[in-house]
Amino acid sequence: MSKKKKILLLSDDLRMHSGIATVSKDIVMETLNEYDWVQMGGAIKHPDEGKVFDMNEQIRKDTGVKDAYLKIYPTSGYGNPDLLRQIISIEKPDAILAGMGGQTALNIASALAKDGSLDELGVELIGCDLASIDEAEDRDLFKRVCEVCGNISYFSRACRTYRPFVLSLIHISEPTRPLYIAYA
Repeated sequence: MSKKKKILLLSDDLRMHSGIATVSKDIVMETLNEYDWVQMGGAIKHPDEGKVFDMNEQIRKDTGVKDAYLKIYPTSGYGNPDLLRQIISIEKPDAILAGMGGQTALNIASALAKDGSLDELGVELIGCDLASIDEAEDRDLFKRVCEVCGNISYFSRACRTYRPFVLSLIHISEPTRPLYIAYA
């Protein structure tokens, strides 16, 4: 029998009661016979932050999967790149599934991919690749993807100062609601 691959999941803590935690738990529980799982389990202000929970005995009892492996590293938010590197060095996963963890998890995984850490540690980013993350995060790239797919793309412009912002409003003939306004 070949060794199972180990996946590091970045999502809401499986033991919590949220939609993402429920879906994440379903994915893990349904694939325990095929994969070993490690989770960097997030919560807004996690009461168990800094602890490690070895769920193997309970999971084996509940599922009947004799070689089931699940460890949870609780963290507030979804941690940071240093915490992710630390967990990778301890657990040595084959892959990271970051797409379940929302914006922060994607940004952390993306940072490690861009700085070469994932390649150096031999960890694959699965679920969504780096190019897909960049296309979703960068407004101009996202707009281009939408246009290539034939979707309507409304006027938009990234403004770093107030003057270009006001000038952009002149070009818009419909009522607008600026969603993201930040001053650098």
